[in-house]
Amino acid sequence: MKGKFTIVNYEEGGPRESQGSPNIRLVCVTNVNEKLVVWGEKGNTANIDKVIAAGLPCELECEYREPDDWAKDKFGHKYWVPQHAKVKVV
Repeated sequence: MKGKFTIVNYEEGGPRESQGSPNIRLVCVTNVNEKLVVWGEKGNTANIDKVIAAGLPCELECEYREPDDWAKDKFGHKYWVPQHAKVKVV
């Protein structure tokens, strides 16, 4: 799926390592208070870096998928942007 989002804040203040894996996440809060998580991995944080370099607020056009039910329920995630997804700052 593809979408356009306005990012207004980072929930955790910036990128964080996920527990028990090499994954890095950037939990973004949109202008409509939804959580969009940009994923990376140690050694591959290009999309996260692109979002941070844009500054806040920023507008993204990106590919995304829905998070699993566990992440939706526990963390309130609405969109996941996989590390190899296309991300464009507009």
